Amino acid sequence: MISGWRYAGYLALAAFAAMAVPAAAQQPEIRISRTTTMAYLPLMVAEHEKLIEKHAAALGIPNLKVSWLLFTGPSAQIDALFSGNVDVVAVGSTALVTLWARTKGSALEVKGVSAMSSMPIALNTRNPNVKSIRDFTDKDRIALPSVGVSHQALLLQMAAAKEWGFENYKKLDHLTVGLGQMDAVAAMLSPGHEVTSDFPTPPFLYIEREQPGIRTILTMKEILNGEKGTIGTAVGSSKFRATNPVVYKALVEAIKEAMEIITKDKDRAVDGYIGATGDKKTARRLLMTAASDPDAEFTMTPRALKSFADFMFKIGRIKQNPATWQEMFFSEVADLPGS
Repeated sequence: MISGWRYAGYLALAAFAAMAVPAAAQQPEIRISRTTTMAYLPLMVAEHEKLIEKHAAALGIPNLKVSWLLFTGPSAQIDALFSGNVDVVAVGSTALVTLWARTKGSALEVKGVSAMSSMPIALNTRNPNVKSIRDFTDKDRIALPSVGVSHQALLLQMAAAKEWGFENYKKLDHLTVGLGQMDAVAAMLSPGHEVTSDFPTPPFLYIEREQPGIRTILTMKEILNGEKGTIGTAVGSSKFRATNPVVYKALVEAIKEAMEIITKDKDRAVDGYIGATGDKKTARRLLMTAASDPDAEFTMTPRALKSFADFMFKIGRIKQNPATWQEMFFSEVADLPGS
């Protein structure tokens, strides 16, 4: 989440930047940041197969430079976006909601370029006494990527509100601890570690499920009453889109093609993941499981974004609530059957 002082600084920077068009904006280049989670598989396939370059050449830009930057979390990506060091960032859907709400109508206005994926997220536990979230005690600790602000943190609050009433949406917050997903898996595999439960995304979800004594007690789909929820999005600034329309179109077309590849050829999709990330440790069969899961959907269509925004507005995490999910995305995806 963006702090108030930092956000004010971003607005001042944007006001200054708006006085002139920097020379770099005239260069045929696009800079994209992402993390290593499979939620951003379409971008990994696009990177590995140079799809943005391909579509840019078809649109009359044969020498487009595509730079890929790797980050470990959303905060650094957001900093890079607002400082002008990247043009497009890959962040979770709740981060998109926050960014849209805080920049709407400003010189820094950002929106979603596309949804990236709807993938399973599940709350796992190794505590044999925990059958549902009602069974957690003060002795349990639940690992999340970021306490209070991550996608999983919001899902846990939504689950608590659903179970105990809205006024108790923070009922489980005091049990949460912040851990990167690989560290959370290691904690779950250590019997003496304080972390007894985790809220992982693929492929970490499947690694945990293969371990004896670890089981799922709640899924994102259950929290959303059967709806698949978008967990990854591509986000960019209105300014970049306006000043680089051809490059932006190449990006959108590349994302479309990458998703078609994932749908038709899982082996090729996994090759793209490995090629882009260099991940040689995760077993290929687990990557194939993640790409082929019936609850996994790599689509530009946003899922449950309005539900996330409504809840975030109700708890005061955002100050303005979109009337529709389309408000948070650029027009290229507005006609899709999203939610």
